Amino acid sequence: MADDWNNAIYRIKYLDVLAEYEKILRQEMKQTLAGLADEKIKLVIERNRKTNLLNDLVGEYIISASPIGSETVARKRQLGIGPATIRSEMSHLEEMGYLRRSYASAGAIPSDKGYRFYVESIPERPELPQDFKSVSYTHLTLPTNRE
Repeated sequence: MADDWNNAIYRIKYLDVLAEYEKILRQEMKQTLAGLADEKIKLVIERNRKTNLLNDLVGEYIISASPIGSETVARKRQLGIGPATIRSEMSHLEEMGYLRRSYASAGAIPSDKGYRFYVESIPERPELPQDFKSVSYTHLTLPTNRE
């Protein structure tokens, strides 16, 4: 009977140890998952920031037809980041092949890859409602220069 009693106590202690170990594992798993979620959120934010910056740079280059610097982007576009962060992101975009610069402190020019990304990120034109499709615009005329 003493052996049964010792076995029962051993099993209870073993179950307590297992429960504590499971508790520790669950806590570590939660922390790991939270850390992974934080990392994923950071990556998404960083990707969105790069996407917005690249689109703004290409758009500004199309308008101005001259290399775009970080100060210009910071001044004209309200991205919520400063020129130093913009320079850093521009450097990453250059390494990734989306921008070109003749030297480190020069303004950026979109590469073919940067233009392609810009064009592909333009949303498709929405389908016109049926009532607009049936309207005839042939009665509209452009003014002419007649003297």
